[in-house]
Amino acid sequence: MNKNLAELEEIEFVPFKYAINCDVDLVMVGHIAVPELDKELQPAIMSQTVIQDVLRADLGFEKIVITDSFRMDALRKFGAEYEIAIRSIEAGCDIILDPRDPYELFEKIKLEIDDDEVLLSKIRESSETVLNLKEGLVVENLEEEPDWDVSGKLVRELSVKSVCELKEGVIDSEKVDINVLDVTDKGSQLLRPFTDCLEGNGIIVNSLNYISEKNVSVVNTTFNKINLIVTSVAAWSAHSQLNSTFKTFLKKIHDSGSKNILASFGSPYVVKDVNSFDIILCSFDSLPECQIAVAEILLGKYSPTAKLPIKI
Repeated sequence: MNKNLAELEEIEFVPFKYAINCDVDLVMVGHIAVPELDKELQPAIMSQTVIQDVLRADLGFEKIVITDSFRMDALRKFGAEYEIAIRSIEAGCDIILDPRDPYELFEKIKLEIDDDEVLLSKIRESSETVLNLKEGLVVENLEEEPDWDVSGKLVRELSVKSVCELKEGVIDSEKVDINVLDVTDKGSQLLRPFTDCLEGNGIIVNSLNYISEKNVSVVNTTFNKINLIVTSVAAWSAHSQLNSTFKTFLKKIHDSGSKNILASFGSPYVVKDVNSFDIILCSFDSLPECQIAVAEILLGKYSPTAKLPIKI
């Protein structure tokens, strides 16, 4: 990332400052290199400058630092997994996230600490910090049965509140044709919560078409066409963008003349290529709760309040 410190302070550091002021327990450090902060172009997880000087000293974070996933291929050029893990621990990381082989990593780090008192001391300090956090999360002597559905309620609330409406509108037909463009190729049952919600509220799904690169035909009807794009926010999965076949299909749908609805689940960047549809909604995952939230918004049960975090 080629930004100077002033630019980082103005944009990238803002959510971290807010979270730290709210007393967040963990901060994740990524694999990105920031030349302005580390002239050696080390990934942030291995940079004492980023972790100790910026995150700890400048931003005032005193709790647990966790790495991004160790399964990302970008790390491989920096050495073996255990070497990267040790450098991350030395830089100030307390938790190594998602190693490829945690058992092998554990054994190799054990061998290293036999001859490295400084590394051993750092691991003991991190372990104590993590254990203290866990102890603080233990709830004892509950007088009432806990609400075990609290996490489910939170997911449902977040799903509704995170939907972004780029062009407003609701379904104004009793029948709809649904086209599914699934970049992730997760199967024909993926959008079942969405269709079940519509049908449970009296909407007839006239047709449900799963569009592939080999099948780009357009069914012309007088009903609303709901086009569902399923992608991923995980850039390394190669599922975050629409291929040319899907883009061509959507253009044909748009030019067919009927009212067209677009709902995107996953990467928000895909809507920038199809922003001329009549109604456009963007969710950030294909979780059942997200699908139901989008369906209920199209049914007029909720009004979206979120704003898309990118420009299209």
